[in-house]
Amino acid sequence: MPRVRELLAEGVCLVWFSVDTARSRQLFPRRGGKPVAKFDSQVSDIQGARLPNGLKCVKVEALTNAATLRDLSEILREILGE
Repeated sequence: MPRVRELLAEGVCLVWFSVDTARSRQLFPRRGGKPVAKFDSQVSDIQGARLPNGLKCVKVEALTNAATLRDLSEILREILGE
């Protein structure tokens, strides 16, 4: 988190990509090679840190309802507020 604070202090706009955690957990094994326990540990760390609460960031849903990545131009428009 110290690096994140440094970036914020320099005026960087942070982006938090949100996803449906349960659906992402189902898809995690497709990434190959890593046990689902690794995913669970990372989610637990994020939740334990209460992220993204308290971060000055733009929150964006990264996946569609079909669990595919949203179109990049659509994501950029949302980030840039267009």
